[in-house]
Amino acid sequence: MTIRLFCSDYQLDILDDEVATLEVLNRDCFRRIINELKGTGTQEIREINLFNDNSFIDTKDMTIIFDPYEVDVNDKTYLSRLYKEIEKHFKQSDDNIFSLNELSAYINLHFHNLIFGYPLELTMKDELALKDYLKFLDVKVAEEDQSLLDRIIQFINVNGVIKFTKVIVFVNLKSMLTQVDIDSVIQSAIRTRCPLLLLENVSDNRVFPSERKLIVDEELFTVVK
Repeated sequence: MTIRLFCSDYQLDILDDEVATLEVLNRDCFRRIINELKGTGTQEIREINLFNDNSFIDTKDMTIIFDPYEVDVNDKTYLSRLYKEIEKHFKQSDDNIFSLNELSAYINLHFHNLIFGYPLELTMKDELALKDYLKFLDVKVAEEDQSLLDRIIQFINVNGVIKFTKVIVFVNLKSMLTQVDIDSVIQSAIRTRCPLLLLENVSDNRVFPSERKLIVDEELFTVVK
């Protein structure tokens, strides 16, 4: 992944075993970047550009997290992707498909017997798809009694499986976590090959081995670390 800023001559190139941190200490520049990532920017010239293998990453293909406490891996959109991945995995086995067809026939037979004699004429599916069962059984990602760190890492891990976004951007996450926690987040993103951008508006002198950092100070002077 490559990050380029309008205010800087530098660019940040991120390898697969690294994550990116962008520290923008200039308040106006930080605000413009946030508005742009949210899709509310009004500038004709883009403040920030992200690329993956030279392909431009649009903001609609990024997931921006302002409050990690509100991260919900069981959002309807994510669950839809999850069901598709489960179905893809399920269909790799002929035995699984045969079992589903048997179950579908069994349910249809007994349900017809159950509603026989009802005073209205009813119709129903001849066969039930796997997603029908997943919805009926309310299949979700387990997330009970999680700490903030657990929620963040699980969110990253889920993206590693179902690929719901091209880049996850956490805003001011470092101020919420210890050094050990941040390193755990970084290693999780690397392990799952999940492109991660930590966007901060305060300076953080803590050092993380797998982090690449682009710093824009209050005078828009830029340093790459």
